[in-house]
Amino acid sequence: MRKNDRKAILDALEEIPFIDRACRKIGIHRSTFYRWQESDPEFRKKTNKALALGRESLCELAESMLVKKIKDGETNAIKFCLQNNSPIYTPKRTVFVLPEKKDTYSPEKGCDTCGLKPLSKEVGDKLRKNIEVFFGKAVPEKEYDPTDELGV
Repeated sequence: MRKNDRKAILDALEEIPFIDRACRKIGIHRSTFYRWQESDPEFRKKTNKALALGRESLCELAESMLVKKIKDGETNAIKFCLQNNSPIYTPKRTVFVLPEKKDTYSPEKGCDTCGLKPLSKEVGDKLRKNIEVFFGKAVPEKEYDPTDELGV
């Protein structure tokens, strides 16, 4: 019976290139199919070939349905066909690449790129204390640059 089941699943995959549906059609569980595929390299090759034939058949069906819709004058079908088969009708895409700017933050000047204002001494002191608590180490009273602590 196993040989017949294997032949039946190959036939079903050529007709329906979806493993789950083909297995249901012939009455076997998917795990059985995958076990056969894993244990038998020849069956795996035949399976891949059957799936490829099934997908090819499905694509031919879809193309014939598309042609029918084009003949019926359906705008979306016409547009789809033209955009995917002729460079003249392919939508143009413009990509803008912005030059990379390095943020130059300094506590005295702020940041030229993003417009961040300079820190006041009072805010710098509060920030320094918060960083001391968070990181558990003292921050020197030097010119304070918060980006040093953040690894930016």
